[in-house]
Amino acid sequence: MSEVAAVVMPAPGRALETRRFASPKAKIGGAVLETIASEVCGTDVHLHHGRLSGVPYPIIPGHVLVIPKQHAANGSVWLRSRCLA
Repeated sequence: MSEVAAVVMPAPGRALETRRFASPKAKIGGAVLETIASEVCGTDVHLHHGRLSGVPYPIIPGHVLVIPKQHAANGSVWLRSRCLA
């Protein structure tokens, strides 16, 4: 079985951990994107400091992705009506 790695925030104030997960499978009409890098934003910092309630830890922080353009069949990747490349 193929695996991928992700950085996980186990709980507020705890050190981030690298964990392995089973590779995701694309659903019909979907795609699996290879992530080269991911940005950690201010919200992620607030989550790490426990400033936001109702968060179901553990979480995988980061939501701005860098993906290789060659994975896009037409040179562009669209995700919920937004062009990524």
